[in-house]
Amino acid sequence: MLAKKVLVIGLDGATIDSIKHWVNEGYLFHLGSLMKQGVYGHLETVPNMNSAPAWTSIYTGRNPGNHGIFFFYEKKENSYEIRYLNGDDCDAPPIWSILSRAGKKVGVINVPMTYPARQVNGFMISGMDAPRLNSKAVFPESVFQEIKTNFPEYKIELGLLTYARQKRYDKLIKKVKESIKMRTKVALHFMEKMETDFFMVVYREIDIIQHVFWKFDEEWYKKLRPDMAERFKGTILDLYKSVDNEIGKLLERITDDTTVFVVSDHGGAPLDYGIELLSDFLVETGYLSYIKKEDAGMGRFYMQRIMRMTLDIVSKYFPRSLKEFLLNFLPELYNKTSGLEIFSSIDWQRSKILCTTRPELWINLKGREPLGIVERGKPYDDLILELKEKLLGWVDTQTGEQIIQDVRTKEEVYYGKNLNKAADVILYFNRNVNPTGIALKNKDNSLSKVKEIDPLSRVDYFISGSHADTGIVIIKGPDIKAGRQIENVSGIDVTPTILYILLGADFGLDGKIIEQAFREDVFKNNPFIKARIKENGDKISLEYSQEESKIIEERLRNLGYL
Repeated sequence: MLAKKVLVIGLDGATIDSIKHWVNEGYLFHLGSLMKQGVYGHLETVPNMNSAPAWTSIYTGRNPGNHGIFFFYEKKENSYEIRYLNGDDCDAPPIWSILSRAGKKVGVINVPMTYPARQVNGFMISGMDAPRLNSKAVFPESVFQEIKTNFPEYKIELGLLTYARQKRYDKLIKKVKESIKMRTKVALHFMEKMETDFFMVVYREIDIIQHVFWKFDEEWYKKLRPDMAERFKGTILDLYKSVDNEIGKLLERITDDTTVFVVSDHGGAPLDYGIELLSDFLVETGYLSYIKKEDAGMGRFYMQRIMRMTLDIVSKYFPRSLKEFLLNFLPELYNKTSGLEIFSSIDWQRSKILCTTRPELWINLKGREPLGIVERGKPYDDLILELKEKLLGWVDTQTGEQIIQDVRTKEEVYYGKNLNKAADVILYFNRNVNPTGIALKNKDNSLSKVKEIDPLSRVDYFISGSHADTGIVIIKGPDIKAGRQIENVSGIDVTPTILYILLGADFGLDGKIIEQAFREDVFKNNPFIKARIKENGDKISLEYSQEESKIIEERLRNLGYL
């Protein structure tokens, strides 16, 4: 008989190599105990290493080509404007809906891309795609009222990176730790009050701290800012210790028939400056062009600048009530200005390629984009081949090391009914190189330097950490092997494995049951049955209001995604 219950603890941005290192040094007692009593390993994330598609893949067992979420926003069809995505845009049944239909009780807290809260057999408190804590972010209404009564200070996202921009690091650390403790208080409250078969809670704080404090433990920063490095060294480890302490509290509440999963959407790594230079590379190689003042005309050029400055001023200084009034009064202004912010001043008539802050590229395709100039068929294919050659020839100006390791088309990376939503080209940067500029390798292996940057310009940037292509998976339970490291596990494998434990079935998802995690006798005594999943019958249709879109935009901008 398989275990009866499952607890999933999500640690956004947690990295298995860091955890293993610190466990070996005697830290992180609870995570170390789970690893010793269970299995652990790297968890492969989605190609662009972004939290929105990664968490969605974890809770659906589907790759982004099937569930349809590739980032926190997407470009509107036949338009250069954008729309922000939420859980309602997920085009595959999440695990809590499948379990609810099977009669299992579920509890879900703070999982990204779960807004609006679904009508599950249990309760749900939405994650970071919820603009605020309200009745649309919580199901059922009684749970929302209970949170307001018992935990009036509970917040979904605190906008903590504002403190980093202001260099108020002590305040940031204090608020992060308060957020972790509050999340645990709410989780423990509902673990005790509501009987569940499946319970999942996500802590986002590790990712936030890594984004800000990564550089404080780096040798280059210690040399340039020794006082600041000394003051804030070890902040990331300290935060992991705080989370580990909260994990211990959750583990105290579970029964022996519970299987525990600890998972992350991606790992942590130094900021990838190659992505920061990507638009410059495309401009210098002639694939991307920006509107010049003399070409745009004074009116158009300054109007764009005024709109961007207006959005920035409104974002920083206007009270929320006034923002809401302006957005309701001028409903289309926000989307148009957001589009300008992301696709800022691009000369579409001269641009073959579009890029943002993601390791992905879009072809300005005729018939798909409003001002597309690249023809379908052979011209499209030839451009990708030419682009691949150019990108693989991009090397560092000082060392000559290759900046991009691989370039793939969307068909090589994704598959499924929503493949059309994916970027045309996916880039894999060399994480071992911190580029000092842009140089192109010639056929005789000589270098043509295109652009150099001053490394000191990066020292005080408020973001210094980024994402790595693997996160963590730890599984401990009555049917699980002990003290083993598992290999080649992907985020899409988590949901199929949980469904096997709780329902004894294989639903034929993109991911596979992690068979290597189980004791040898488990499948012999508990053979799985083949089953099919009913499509998204409990999906709630909800678009963000203009004011809610503004909140999400501010949140993503603070996280460095815009």
